[in-house]
Order: sequence, then structure tokens, then C-alpha cells
Amino acid sequence: MSTILPRIAVAVLICVTTAFSHKEPIHQHITREAFKLLLKSYPQLSCSQMAAYVGTSETNVNSQWQSWGDGRLVSGAWIEDQYDIVYHYGSGRVPSFNQWGATEFAGLFAGDERAAFSSITHFWDADRGLNAPTDLSDIAYPGGIGTYWSFSCENAMQKMYKYLNGDFDNRWIYKTARYWDCSPFCYLGSDQTMANLFLLYNQTVPTVANNYLDCSGYWQGAFQDCPTVYYDIKFVYEQLGRMCHLLQDQSIPAHVHSNSHACASGMYCDYYENSVPYRHLWTADEVYSAGGSFLNPYNSWSDPLYYLMYLLNQATDHYASGRSDGDDNYDYACPGLTQIYSTLGPFPVTQAQINESNCAAMHDKLYPMAIRATAGLLYWFALQTGQIRPPLTSVSISGPSVGPCQNATWTATPAGGTPPFSYVWYQKWSSGGGELLSSPTKSGAIHPDRPIDEWWQIATGNPLQWYWCGGNGYLRVDVTDACGSFVSTEKFIAGADGGGFEALANRFDFDGSQTINHSPDTYGLDAYPNPFNPTTTLTFRLPSDAIVRISIIDALGREIQVPIDASYGAGIHSIGIDAANYPSGVYHVHFLATGASGVPFTQTVKLLLIK
Repeated sequence: MSTILPRIAVAVLICVTTAFSHKEPIHQHITREAFKLLLKSYPQLSCSQMAAYVGTSETNVNSQWQSWGDGRLVSGAWIEDQYDIVYHYGSGRVPSFNQWGATEFAGLFAGDERAAFSSITHFWDADRGLNAPTDLSDIAYPGGIGTYWSFSCENAMQKMYKYLNGDFDNRWIYKTARYWDCSPFCYLGSDQTMANLFLLYNQTVPTVANNYLDCSGYWQGAFQDCPTVYYDIKFVYEQLGRMCHLLQDQSIPAHVHSNSHACASGMYCDYYENSVPYRHLWTADEVYSAGGSFLNPYNSWSDPLYYLMYLLNQATDHYASGRSDGDDNYDYACPGLTQIYSTLGPFPVTQAQINESNCAAMHDKLYPMAIRATAGLLYWFALQTGQIRPPLTSVSISGPSVGPCQNATWTATPAGGTPPFSYVWYQKWSSGGGELLSSPTKSGAIHPDRPIDEWWQIATGNPLQWYWCGGNGYLRVDVTDACGSFVSTEKFIAGADGGGFEALANRFDFDGSQTINHSPDTYGLDAYPNPFNPTTTLTFRLPSDAIVRISIIDALGREIQVPIDASYGAGIHSIGIDAANYPSGVYHVHFLATGASGVPFTQTVKLLLIK
């Protein structure tokens, strides 16, 4: 049977204030700083998938949905106050008031039903247990006449589990009417049956519609499970942002004491929560400098989400709100909580102690703790999704140690690091190695006359496919991961039959398809070592006489040195670079060579100076 949706829930207005929660930009600030704090311990996350989805101040401006935002952590932290996609309060549902004429009480609150009720599940009186309902009440004074109201609803911890486990119908409200390919009907919204957060992340299971809001404002049964969609990864991060919001609300005394603060029709306004935007907003740098890193949720308590929610909730419970005194009735088995209590200070623990000075002191305890707890939540998600990896520490080369005189494979294996990796392979002949044969294939170029003890770039990618026969030498691979971490290693390769041209002559007949190159085939520039401190050697190759200009550019794009600006003959040339007077950082070497043809060759090589 169709049920009509209250018209107010179909409205697409955005209310920028809410009846019951932190201001949304504060949640965004805490979320951003939490990720920055986590980077202090895990800098490799700077190039992770999560880093791409943190966001800055996104809301739902660029989204095609009303009830979902722009697909970032910060948009989730913002929109959790705007739309209740789990229990649907304010979006087709109002709480059941305990008084006669229940639904009429909705008019006592500021704005529409969505503004009034979308955040009522952000409270949790943890002293009463995991599944105790949130009981909210107050006296409104419309027209100066006191009217008492009360209702019960689900608590924030229950909602946190809903987001994790997925046992709810995700309410999507669209900005404009739309049509799905699988249905002839016009949609204004739909309820999608959800799944576990990590199944959605891995796109293991789809979400399936079980209801839809038609363009007349009626909820209908789904049309043949239409639509059935896989959760886009950006929505997973936005849902994580909503979870960040729930956790952060546990740093507000009114939320852990379940004090309604609708701040309308003469009802209670919470002084502390309303004052937070005007107080000092701690940064990750300040929290870390004060000795605070992320709160690690993995300990003797086996439930990371419950631990973070309970720890922050009970630390906040120490303090009073304007309606309730604080208390220290917490579970002493909670890891780290007793130590936190010892740092909280005595005020304000009673309602009578609520004043500007005490609230400022309380803020400087709770706000940094909200950042640390949120960083712990992000750590939990990054760990569960495999985004926290050990740093890139080394690389090894496997493959023949003696020139096999056939096409062979050498494989680089990095230890740690964040993929994708880039690989650059080099080769050099060692002193006393004699003549040699080396090539991508036997029928390719033969290079018997490269200078001894100089590195030549021969390939990129992994593994290396290469033909090596006579001549002792080394392979080197330089590996850079997605975060810019760099490692390098070398492997000695002995030439066939001890190396030397005679060994090659006994094995092969040279024909017209093989040429011995005594000068470079192409232009090119190499730098070794790289990274370096403070000197490196630039080696450039000229297949013919050319005018050469080499310049060094700093990170700001300024030309800081021109070590070469002259004519050179064909061949291989080197010049040393001394960067002792330059700071650590990234530099670029620009190589310009113009030969007899007049067509310039250019190449840019990145240098990394590490002091």
C-alpha cells in the first residue's frame, strides 16, 4: 500500500543551523585536522586513497542528491546534521512524542521537520548502557505558555553500528526528479538496503532499492529491485565522514548527558556548544606539539568503534552541561581512560560552575581530544582497508648473476612502500670487464664501447627484459613509490666465460643486423647519484656535435645555475654539480641540445637533494 510522505520531507531547502548539534564547519575542521594528525604517525597516508577523499569544505553543492553530499569525508561530517539517512527522522518520520497530540509538537521547533529532528540520534548517555534509548525533553513557551514535551529515540552508538554493519535502509532524496533505466517511474528518492561498510568499500555486494518516492510525493514498493547499484567509493568515505560526526558529538557535555538544546520557543540553548566556533580551534600541529597523537583503538577492548565512542563520551561526561552535573562513573577497565581523567581538571563539574573561564578550560581539553579520537577512527578505517603500509625501506633484484647470453629477466622487489611504484634501470661496466654484449634483444644494438664505471639508463618498468652476455658489470634499479619515497640497489653480473670480447667471438658471428656503436645513438641526460648530498654527476650523450645548455631550476621555477652553455663534440660528457649552498628539496635539470639539423632536443630530469 502506498503511504504519503509528509510534504515537508520532500522539500529541498537546506537549513544551515540545526536544533541539536555542533555547527557543521566545526565538524569539518575537526575531520581535516584529524587526518593531518594521523599523518604525523603515518606520513605515507599523504598519497593514499583516503587523502584524495578528505576534502576541504565540501557540502552537497555539487551533488545531485539532497541527502548525500559531494563524496568527501568533510561533506559527510557536514551533512550528517542535515539528513538522517538511517532512521529518517525529519525526512518522512518524526519522533513519537509521549504527550497527547504528538505530531503537533513538531511545530515547536525552529525550521522544518528536517532541521528540527535530523540530528536527534547524536546523543548517547553511555552510563545507561549500549542499547539504552536517548530520552529528550524540554519545556517550550509558544506565546509565553509553557508546554512540556518528551520523546525517546535511538542513541549515537547504535547509529554508529548501523553505519558499520549496514542494517538500515539508506534514504536518498534527489534534488530533481529522475528516471532509472530499469523502471518507467519518476523518482524523487529511494530507500536502498545497505550492507557492511567494508563490503560496500570492496564493491562485494550491491545496494538494492526496496522503496521509492514517486514524483507525487508517495512512497511506493520498489519496481523489480530497481535500482540495484554498487556503492561508489566516494559515498563510502562520506559515510565515514558521518561516523566522524557522531564521534565528535561525544565531545559535547550536552550530548553525553542527553540534554535537548533546541534553542527555539524559549527552550534550552547550550552555552558551550554555541560558543565553540568562537573559541580557539586547535590544529593538528598544536595537538601533536602538546604530546597528543591519534588515539589507537586497538587494545584489550576488542571493539575499536565502541572504544573510541566510549572513551570520548566518558571523558566528556566528567564535565557539566547547563542542565546536568558531570560524573566520574566510568568503566575503569577502559584502556587509557583513567590516565585521561587525571588530566581533565576539576571545573566545570557542576552546573553552578558553568562560566566563561571554566568553559574555555574545558574546551582546551575536549577539542584536542575530539581531533585525536577522530584520527583514531580514520586510522581504524585505513588499517581495515589496507591503506597503512610500512614505508619503502629497500629493494632487491632477482635474476641471473652471470650473463646468460640469452634474453633474461631481472625483477625488482620493493620492501614496503605505497604502490604504484616507478622503476628505472641502469647498467654500468666494471673495470677489467673487457668488451661486452648487451642489448634489449640479441638482434638489437650491441654496445661494447661504453665507458667503464659510468651508469647508463637502459629501461623503465618492472621486470627488466634484457640480453646480457660478455663483460662484467652491474645492474641498478631506482624505485620510487606513490609517496615519493626512494630506494636503490645494485646487482653484480659476471660476463659469460669470465667476460671479454674473445668469449663473445667464440659464441656469436656478428652480422649486419648488429652494429658496434662507439658513440651514443641518441641524446640523453642522466644524474647519478640521485637523490644526492651534496654532489652529483650529470652525464649527457650527444650523437653528433651540438650546442648544449644545461640549467638547474628550483622548486619555485627559478633558474639558479647554468653549469653548461657551450658547444660540444659527439660523445659522452660529464660534469659535477655541487649543491652544498642549496637547501634540501626537489630541483630540475633542463637539458637542451641543438645539433646540425637545427632541431633542438630537450629533456628534464628531477633531482632530489637530501641533506
